[in-house]
Amino acid sequence: MKDNDRQEAYKITGVIRDVPSQSLLQFDFIIPFSNSWQENPSANETGASSCHYWALLSENSDVSEINNKIRNLIKNQETTMNQELFMFPLSEKIL
Repeated sequence: MKDNDRQEAYKITGVIRDVPSQSLLQFDFIIPFSNSWQENPSANETGASSCHYWALLSENSDVSEINNKIRNLIKNQETTMNQELFMFPLSEKIL
């Protein structure tokens, strides 16, 4: 990958072909998240919206219970922000 005058080598570990145009997941390439944090440390700040997280829950997980636990994480860390976290299913319909 080349970014202005800097070049960085990556090992290709997978190829995704033919992502449908209506998919929520649109990208040119995927790099390790740790690299993104090194280049953009503000992505790790409370309330940052520069990234999304996906989680694979076990079959016996209760999404309502998880949402109750994470809902106020941002408000508890940064009282000036009026944001809530929540999970929703990423179904095949939007992939």
